[in-house]
Amino acid sequence: MINLSTLIYFNLKKNTNLDKIRIDYKMWYNEQYNALSGAIMKVLLVEDQEDLARLTTNALAEAGFAVDGVTNLSDATEAAAVSKYDIFVLDRKLPDGDSIEWLRHRRREGVDIPTLVLTATRNSIEDRVDGLYSGADDYLQKPVALEEIVARVRALLRRSASTVTPTTIKVGNLTLDSATRELFINGTKFALHRRETALLEQLASNAGRVITKQLIEDRLYRNDEVVSPNAIEVMMHRLRATLTKAEATCQVHTIRGVGYMMDVARK
Repeated sequence: MINLSTLIYFNLKKNTNLDKIRIDYKMWYNEQYNALSGAIMKVLLVEDQEDLARLTTNALAEAGFAVDGVTNLSDATEAAAVSKYDIFVLDRKLPDGDSIEWLRHRRREGVDIPTLVLTATRNSIEDRVDGLYSGADDYLQKPVALEEIVARVRALLRRSASTVTPTTIKVGNLTLDSATRELFINGTKFALHRRETALLEQLASNAGRVITKQLIEDRLYRNDEVVSPNAIEVMMHRLRATLTKAEATCQVHTIRGVGYMMDVARK
């Protein structure tokens, strides 16, 4: 995978067409982003009921998801244009329209992100079938238990071919179970904080490839979270300390100006 500094250097050497460099950078960014199979899953929640939105966001966050919440379809369109999401959770009736129509338009654009639709109306079978034919992958009628929303989200992600990853990730003597979040180093179990586990999962599942700091932040934090400039560095320091203490045979390299890469330590 080409690194960013090399990409910019050769583009500037060949020409000074900044538009061309921006296009190449966007392609490089998407390639990097798509490589993050082991990252925290990002959810776009579109719900205009404040209490339900807060409770749903908290339930999904506790289950390990990063959630961006908006209250209308206009904001949903803007959010989907600037961020990459692994799943949409949509309230059916919103202040500025029907989310099924919004979803139908996304599907026509080629967006195949798994989508769970929530509805407060006791709609007919025909309405539910219309929603499914319009691109919804699952339907839930309110009121619904938060545990079921989380379970349905997980089930949709498991069914999505683009998010299928190996359950067990191994790098050297490190083994991470991406389903149970259990970490073993040289046979001994270690406990990490949720975000540190997600960071390790990104690095381990992409061992030998450079991951940018910006992409790590995108996958570990919600859009509305304030992230300190050295947050990733602090987590990386703690992760390295754990690996060193456990005598792990893998290590994390800092690629100055670009990001980080994990590989097996050379003897």
